[in-house]
Amino acid sequence: MRSTMPSHVIIHGIPGSGNTTPIELLCSMAGVKMDMQVLAVWEGKQMEPAFLAINPMHTAPAMVDGETKIWECRAILRYIANKNKLEDFYPTDPAKRAYIDCALDWNMGSMNPVGGSSFSTHLVVRRGDDELSIRFVFLCPVPHHVPSSDPYRVSLPSFAVGTKMSYPWLGYAPHPTADEFKAAEEKWTKELAPSLELFIKKSGGPFVGGAKPSIADFAIIGYLLPTCIILPDGAVAQSKVAKDFIAACKAEIPKFEEIMAAAVGGATGAAEKAKAGAK
Repeated sequence: MRSTMPSHVIIHGIPGSGNTTPIELLCSMAGVKMDMQVLAVWEGKQMEPAFLAINPMHTAPAMVDGETKIWECRAILRYIANKNKLEDFYPTDPAKRAYIDCALDWNMGSMNPVGGSSFSTHLVVRRGDDELSIRFVFLCPVPHHVPSSDPYRVSLPSFAVGTKMSYPWLGYAPHPTADEFKAAEEKWTKELAPSLELFIKKSGGPFVGGAKPSIADFAIIGYLLPTCIILPDGAVAQSKVAKDFIAACKAEIPKFEEIMAAAVGGATGAAEKAKAGAK
């Protein structure tokens, strides 16, 4: 069901980001007007007063809809679906909605730390002439590579496929050791792929939302597709569930390739770096 009076939302996001493209997919498919404002985090725009007035946590994406200002991809997806009564994408039936919420929470808490959402940043604390640099993980999406020689570098969990498989070549995380990379692939094969298969099977497929994509499916594909492009021979890209899910998205989501173009372009560049690094 589409809204008869679609809202006009302003999204401050990063082109191709796995947290921005899900919102673009939803708005495009549901007919909700969206004005995309590029947030140039590479220029530090997320720390400027104008953006902090929208999102004091300085993360992307953030949404403005009249007087409403919120951030976090999945909160924005829920807001747009709720306001516009997009029941096809986010059911109002308690049981059906809980299932979509379950998939959204799994995507954020389990899949994305393994599939590609682990950004990190530095907090610099000064006291007099002393300076302490602290590295935070999962704090905010600010692309910032920390060299392995950095004395404050934190070793990320060995199961993080995103930080071990795709982000090193995007410049967002240190390169993994061989053991870390192996553990990441095993995590996907033994735990995450079967979990995604279960979500899809319970709904009847080919999506978590059933025959048509839900907001959970938009959230999932945002990171799944780039990860598969970056490492086409890896465990994620070679898994049947990933191949089938991507194929379903391409077949059922209008303008899918157009909306995902920036993500594909960035991932393709990262794939070239990954290939060169493997030689």
